[in-house]
Amino acid sequence: GGVALLVKKNVTHNEISIQSEDEIIGISLQYSKDNNANASLKIFSHYNPPDKKLTLDTYNAILKKDESFLICGDLNAKHILLNNSVSNDSGICLVDALMENNWIILNNEDATYFNHKREYKQRLDLI
Repeated sequence: GGVALLVKKNVTHNEISIQSEDEIIGISLQYSKDNNANASLKIFSHYNPPDKKLTLDTYNAILKKDESFLICGDLNAKHILLNNSVSNDSGICLVDALMENNWIILNNEDATYFNHKREYKQRLDLI
């Protein structure tokens, strides 16, 4: 487990206070967009252990409807629609949230977990 976000010193950002038992951290980056210096992008790094069901309560509490954000992490969320061979509860939760909120996944189709002894691979790390 463990999470991290690395930000260059000269990039304007604020840490997002997250009240959660999950391993998750977040920052808000400020940038200029269409001459508006108040635009922001929230970025989260999240580790969800394989034995814990993913819930999106944390995100629902800190994200507004039309906010720009990225969630990166090892979510251990398996779903056939995410190019995995099986689905688990975390994967079902994530796919439901993707469809309900019109979110997208930026990953390519490559697997991110490999077990060469068992010839097993899954796509568990997502953006």
